[in-house]
Amino acid sequence: MNIRFQILDFRLITAAAFSLLLVFFTGCPSLLSPTETSCMPGDVEYAKKTYSANLLFSEYEFVARSQAEFDALNTGVTLDPPVDFDTQMVVGVVDVLNDSCHGVDITGVETDCENVYVKVWKRTGSCPGEICLTYIWTACVTAVIDKTDLPVSFSYEYYQCP
Repeated sequence: MNIRFQILDFRLITAAAFSLLLVFFTGCPSLLSPTETSCMPGDVEYAKKTYSANLLFSEYEFVARSQAEFDALNTGVTLDPPVDFDTQMVVGVVDVLNDSCHGVDITGVETDCENVYVKVWKRTGSCPGEICLTYIWTACVTAVIDKTDLPVSFSYEYYQCP
């Protein structure tokens, strides 16, 4: 009976050692240092929302990595739902819309692991034969993304009349 337990112990030890070696040589992510992260180039998940901002007569892009940075923009916007600035950040565009033929939107966020790129769609006027309602409204379009220290840049695609 003693030999049976020794054989069983040997099998368990061999299986455990094999499992550890398999995990070690396959690069199990849990064995990476806690500060080491991996980046996947491509689309970044984001939550987008459009707000009516204070009536500002300027257009600008912004990156806010803290509540204080967002408050300093003086947009008059209260983020809803609130942003957890410990793990998230806000990128956005503020634009003055003079009439119903103007528009702005965030259409995507991407990364190449060295930069974050925010894609912005913008319409700046009417097309021939189009009637536009006149008003002044300041739009603040935001995208909440996972917090990063990577540089952020904005690229624009302008609406073209058909």
